[in-house]
Amino acid sequence: MLKDRNTLAMVAEHWGCSIGAVEWQWISGRLRGIRVTGRLLFTKEDVISCYAKCIANGKMPGSAPKRRNMKGSEPTKEKFCGLRDRNTVAMVANHWGCSAATVHRLIKNGTLACLYLGGVIRITREQVEACEAKCDTSQQAAQQAAALRQIREDTPSSHPTKLGR
Repeated sequence: MLKDRNTLAMVAEHWGCSIGAVEWQWISGRLRGIRVTGRLLFTKEDVISCYAKCIANGKMPGSAPKRRNMKGSEPTKEKFCGLRDRNTVAMVANHWGCSAATVHRLIKNGTLACLYLGGVIRITREQVEACEAKCDTSQQAAQQAAALRQIREDTPSSHPTKLGR
């Protein structure tokens, strides 16, 4: 149910699309909105008008145009679907199928480079590619890790173990 003033989330829920899709309509000038204390607000009339225009053109309001290559003949295939030029920790975690804590750990130990922009972490697509190139999951790496474990198990410890625990 729309109100007189609606936030991005309210419009996205009403249209059944993502907040990013509503932002796209606003950025492209199809949806008029005003900024109040850092928040975008949309009137009920503007939301209904934009929705009607999109439907009249045969598109859902949440649909963005397909990216085309230089010749304009076919859409380009993104190397990393879902990743942008600048990504949040959550976006990278979602791309890799891991937790945000794992991405933070990779940043902390230096495996994954990042940008600190105003106290917010951003990770470029190139940094994601470089990290993925570093992470070698080949059979050879697994064999080397198994060999190291075996050496550690065969080497006597210099610390006596406590018995009776």
